[in-house]
Amino acid sequence: MAPEVLRNELSDERADVYSFGVVLYELLTGLEPWAGLNPMQVVGAVGFAGQQLQLPAGLDPAVARLLEACWAPMPEHRPSFAHVLEVLRGLKELRAAPGTPASAGGAAGTPTAAEGDGNGGGGRDGALAGPQQSLPAQAAALAAAARAAAAGNKALPLLQQQQSSQQTQQQQQGQPSLVPLL
Repeated sequence: MAPEVLRNELSDERADVYSFGVVLYELLTGLEPWAGLNPMQVVGAVGFAGQQLQLPAGLDPAVARLLEACWAPMPEHRPSFAHVLEVLRGLKELRAAPGTPASAGGAAGTPTAAEGDGNGGGGRDGALAGPQQSLPAQAAALAAAARAAAAGNKALPLLQQQQSSQQTQQQQQGQPSLVPLL
């Protein structure tokens, strides 16, 4: 949650931009934000002490700038979802941060997320691909969420329909279902 939400202050969609940045961090690193802190410690650290997540070395500089902008302490300094979407569309690919759980695993020759594995999977050789969902699916869901927010959530029913379809496909393939982003 955004610091202003944790302090029970007035908030708007810019609080969601902050949260979006945290979700993007999780996808890129495979790390639990503020691991080792209990919920009350997170409230104190984020809401009152102004602590932010540490960006791993080797993260794409454009992505690092986007995350830092999403986590701006003052909501009025955070980008709009339209700007976030513009930045994400401008990226050739999202790659997991080197040396993080999201970049671990995979053997040489495993297809990258951009190449795919022919089964909708994204590969694991450093490309962002979680244990339950491939990079293309994660990126598509993330971009759809940003588009929905930028469009005033007019696209939310379509996103929910896409997520439902993905969950049905995963269940048919014996993969665990994911919790919807929205």
